[in-house]
This record gives sequence, structure tokens and C-alpha cells, in this order.
Amino acid sequence: MFRSAFHVSIMIFLSRVFGMVRNIFIASFFGTTGAASALQVAIQIPYMFRRILGESALDAFFVPVYTSYVQEGDKEKTNSFISNVINVIGSLTLVIIAIGWLIMPVIIFLQAAGLKSSSPEDFNYAVSLARITLPFMFFISMMALFMGLMNANRNFVIPASNSLVLNILFIGVLLFFGSRVAHVYALGYQVAYVYIYGGFLIFFYQFIYIRKKYDFHYRFRFNPKGEGISRIFRMMLPAIGSMAVVHINIMVDTLLASFISPGTISVIRYAETIIQFPIGVIGVAVFNTALPSLSASVKKRDMVQSASVFKRLVQFILLIGVPVSVGLFAIRHDFVTFLYQYKNFSAADTMAVVHVLQFYIIGIIGFFGVRIVSTLFYASEEIHITFKVGVATMGLHIVLNLIFR
Repeated sequence: MFRSAFHVSIMIFLSRVFGMVRNIFIASFFGTTGAASALQVAIQIPYMFRRILGESALDAFFVPVYTSYVQEGDKEKTNSFISNVINVIGSLTLVIIAIGWLIMPVIIFLQAAGLKSSSPEDFNYAVSLARITLPFMFFISMMALFMGLMNANRNFVIPASNSLVLNILFIGVLLFFGSRVAHVYALGYQVAYVYIYGGFLIFFYQFIYIRKKYDFHYRFRFNPKGEGISRIFRMMLPAIGSMAVVHINIMVDTLLASFISPGTISVIRYAETIIQFPIGVIGVAVFNTALPSLSASVKKRDMVQSASVFKRLVQFILLIGVPVSVGLFAIRHDFVTFLYQYKNFSAADTMAVVHVLQFYIIGIIGFFGVRIVSTLFYASEEIHITFKVGVATMGLHIVLNLIFR
């Protein structure tokens, strides 16, 4: 399991490195302007959906159910289950996309009401960009299902490459159009379109891969009340609720930041991007590779093995997380300067990002720990516990936000 986690960590590390390069270009072209905040608000919507369904969420629900089907040994029944999940989840996502497209001004207002009053042009720009990126949600849901299928078969590297492919495309677009467009607004549109053709590219080649590798034959079957999909939905509802509270916190942060100045939202996002680097390389990699092993031992009711794996995971996270936190805190100013301080990104912008980043760093161990503890609850299909804890944390977060704003 740890060998697999190491391989996935390398892939995620490369993805996050390219993601950091992408953000260096975005920061240098957009700075901390209102246009930068509009872009960050727009891409935050599909990324929220991605974190709820695409990073250790929908795939986490899929793995235990799929594992039980595989253990039955009925290939036809397994293919029928996978096809039904694709059709039901895909249809539901398309409905969400259609509704979201229609009410997008309301969605953006809920996230950045201050932007509408301080910079109406940037508010409308955010609405336009968000409508372009919204269809990416469909590809996210499909990639999450494919990730669950491959992870359950101990194939972790290919699904871990999704972000790497997207980030390479982003960098290519920024390099090609960055010096060719007259205004950053035009560049923002080019960045938004990457989500469409990048998502389609990943979906297409992974669908072909699972057909050949796992002898999967797609069938047009639509049964929202089927046994397998019902089990997934029973886990999804409280789990999505627990994940949603995290993003309600992010929305509250963004909303309050929009009233400070047009560029404040981008400052928070630049700091969050840095902190997501170690979380992805360590936390997400360990979570994705640990879940199949824990699911198998839990399904066999081998509590001794489950407890042993869980204990080693916690020890591993502490041994890695503490030095990462201390080291990143020590170099936070030089690190932000090295990453972002180019062209339109000033020294004052650097100090603003550093100030936000230092508080994120304090919570790194907590971010890691949540990933590991959640693994055990996902494997045992006891999602209601994470939901209750998430609601309590959300309430505390909002209260502290209002106190310290």
C-alpha cells in the first residue's frame, strides 16, 4: 500500500508542480486585480465539485460497493452495475449543470457579493467564465467513477495523472496566448475553455482504457433504484453533506473577502494553492491507496488488520506532517516571493499572501488527519459521523470568521 502511495505521490507531486507553474503564470498576468478574483471565483465552482466528487469522494463511495460485486464473481452483473452508475450519475450531473448555467449570476453573487458592488464589470466577467467552465462538472463525475474503478483494481497512477494533463494544457494555453492577447480578460476566456477540451480528452482516453483493461462493456441501463446505486447514494448524501460544509466555509471566506477589496479573493486562492500542494502529494495519495486495502479488510470483518493499517497511517502522517509544517512556515516569505513575485505581482501582494498562508500552515496536520480518519469511515460505510463533525466545524468556522473579520 505504501509503495502504491509513493508512486501516486510522485504523480501528484508532478501534477502539483505543474499546477504551481500554472499559478505562477496566472499571478504574473493577472496579479491581484479584480479580473484575477473573477477568474478565481469562476474556476472555484468546478473545483468545488471536483473536491466533492473527484478527489476521494465519489470514488470512495464506489470502491466498497464495486469490491462487493467483484467478490461475487459475476462479470455481467458487475458491468451492468458500472453502466448504471455512469448513466445515473452522468444524468444527474447534466441536470445540475443546466440549472447552474441558468442561475449562475445568483451563484456568483452568493460567493462574491462585494465584487458586484465594487467592480460590476469583474462580477459579470466571473459569471461568463463560470458558465464556460461549468460543463467540466460532467467530466469530473465520470473521471471520479473511472478513478474508483481503477483504484479498486490497484491501478492508482493513471487516475492520479488527471490533474497533470490539465495543468500541462493550462500552461500551454497561458504560454501561447499570454503574449498574443491585448487584455487579460481575453486570456481568462482561453483559460476557461481548457476545462472543456481538457475534460473531454481525459474522459475519452480513460473510457477506452477501462474497456480494454477491465473488459468493461457499456450498456444503456438507467435504474436509480438499483441495489448498487442505492448503496452509493446512501453513502453519498451524508458524505456530500460533510464535504459540502467544507466548501460552505470556503464560500463564507470568499464572500467576506469580496467586501475587503476586489483583489482579496485572489490573495486567498494563491495561498490556498500552496497549501494544497502538500495535502495533495501526501494526504490525497495516502487516502486513495489506503481505501481499497481498508475496504477489503473491513468487508472481511478483519478488525485486527483494519486497526493495524489505520494505526500505521496515522503514524505516517504525523512523521511526515510535522516537519512539512515547520519547514514551510520557516520559508513561507521566500517561497511566496519565489513563486509569485513577477510582472504584475508586487511585493505588497507577496506580503498579503504570506499573511494568509501562515494560518493555513498551522492546520496542515489537521488536513492530513481528516483524510486518514475519513478513510476508515468510508470503508465501513459509516458516513454520518463525518457529516456530524463537519457541521459542528462549519458552525465554529463561521462564528470565528465573523469575530475576526
